[in-house]
Amino acid sequence: MTRSLYIDDFVVHRGATPVAGPISLDVHPGEIVALVGRNGSGKTSFLAGAAGVLPNRGTIEINGTPLSGATPRSRLLAGLALCPSGRHLFADMNVHDNVLLGGYTARAAEARKRLSALQSQEAFRLIETRATQRAGTLSGGQQQIVALARALMSDPRVLLLDEPTAGLAPEAREDVAGIMRDFVRGGERSIVIAEENLEFATAVGTRVVAFMGGKLLFQTEPGHRLEPADVLRKLLEGEAHSALQQGGSDA
Repeated sequence: MTRSLYIDDFVVHRGATPVAGPISLDVHPGEIVALVGRNGSGKTSFLAGAAGVLPNRGTIEINGTPLSGATPRSRLLAGLALCPSGRHLFADMNVHDNVLLGGYTARAAEARKRLSALQSQEAFRLIETRATQRAGTLSGGQQQIVALARALMSDPRVLLLDEPTAGLAPEAREDVAGIMRDFVRGGERSIVIAEENLEFATAVGTRVVAFMGGKLLFQTEPGHRLEPADVLRKLLEGEAHSALQQGGSDA
């Protein structure tokens, strides 16, 4: 089966300290892989390492293209885009310019074409209606839409989303879910999302991958859905088992 993203024996560092890994993960076209786990479990570090933002080692491929040791720009050009947590918009810049920045790797004409295509979609209508408004004056949900539009301006094949629903109202979370489903519709593109909201993760994800202590705790089979309570139970069981092992090693 074709793989959008292939990761093997992948380790991410913050300085000299390994914070995630070794991790092996396959992501196939059309999938939305939801990474779950407590705050500090390594989800964000893993996404940052995959995007090349944090130092990393191991195998990473996008649609069969090896990217081990590649710069963040090279990974972006290969089709891997990160939409970070906290949105990180330029608050004093207007919406139009914030979104256009996402197309910096493309020629000007191509960037304008991509922006026009986004503006034509109902989900991104505000990037036209609020084009001249300063991004910092938007609501949290509106800022997340702008951040997603900026990430899509690179025309990614694999989109990495880090906590896109944090602090959002239910209606705004539904808007994000709709954009995600539209992105993978057609079966050519994929999403890996780090999400602490188990209800959202299990609703939108086609597969769940649980992190604990920077490593994979468990993952479901493609198309096999778990209820939020089931995911929480398995996470708690994993933590209890880890605590018992540590207790035994300390004895």
